[in-house]
Amino acid sequence: MRTEQFRHGSVHECVTDNKAPASPSPSPSPTESDAFPPLKRADGSTIPPKQTPSDSGPDQTETGTVTAGSPVSVPATGEHPAGTGVLIQFKVVQPDSTTTVRSALRVVRENNQWLVDQAEDIDEADDAHGNPVHDALMRN
Repeated sequence: MRTEQFRHGSVHECVTDNKAPASPSPSPSPTESDAFPPLKRADGSTIPPKQTPSDSGPDQTETGTVTAGSPVSVPATGEHPAGTGVLIQFKVVQPDSTTTVRSALRVVRENNQWLVDQAEDIDEADDAHGNPVHDALMRN
């Protein structure tokens, strides 16, 4: 407080002296209401509103431990170079279900780094021949 007039009195007196008169609150302006116009992209398409969280949606999902299988050599195919295939497996636990996710990754070494070149879900048919990683990565 820089001036003498602010140094005297109590908080109670200040609140009493500065209490706003009781008047009806004004109606909210359009920007304060819930009726916002939909957001538009530059191309004119509408941006969908964000969904609210649910009791069983992705916001309630937990991911279990991720495990990696033994590496498998995979030859080049199509646009994918020869590399190493790895089975990645984890569980997704939701309030009403549990799912096991199995994916095959093709990784290639480039400039002393391992880069993922291809990722494929492993189907039941891939298990039939005993090498699901190889079979899944050779499909595409």
